[in-house]
Amino acid sequence: RWDARVWMMKNRLLNLSLRSKWVLAVGVTIFVSYALISVVLYIALQTWLIHNEEKNALRTVDDMTTYFESQGNTVTVQALQNNTALMKAILNQEQTVRVFNLDGIEVMRINDAAPAAQLPQNQNYFSTMIEKQTIAGSESYVIHRVVQIGQFQGIMQLIHPLAAFQSMMNYILTTIFIIGFGAILFSVMISYYLANML
Repeated sequence: RWDARVWMMKNRLLNLSLRSKWVLAVGVTIFVSYALISVVLYIALQTWLIHNEEKNALRTVDDMTTYFESQGNTVTVQALQNNTALMKAILNQEQTVRVFNLDGIEVMRINDAAPAAQLPQNQNYFSTMIEKQTIAGSESYVIHRVVQIGQFQGIMQLIHPLAAFQSMMNYILTTIFIIGFGAILFSVMISYYLANML
């Protein structure tokens, strides 16, 4: 039965008029070309945007590390609020910063936008650790690094949600589909018009 259907489809294609074959060939060629270009473009944009998200997260960690090291023995809420550029960056990106002591007890929290991630076990905190985790149902970058505040040494945890990145990728994918459908429809109409002029 399957072979019969294939044979019938081939027979119909062979019996198409030259005009119909031209329209079909143009439509298939444009569809394949657009699909390949769209896949390459989508992957390139995804790679660039996710790398940018990682850079933004690491930049906040670097800024927080520098800030903590410059504060001497104490860090106050007022001093944090006075650093408007740093606070604005954290709030705009919906990041959450926590500081834990070496026993894993939270001692500071900035912008409670997400619950705490689990601290890594048996890891070298003296190197920056970055990984993707699902936090409260949202994929996020989670970064851990040791920070020094005067005599206090603790573990800083930054949670950088990827919700904005995922929304952007969904928007790009939808746009690609809409433009692609319109372009294919337009090209088929033009090729059919030109075929009628022959």
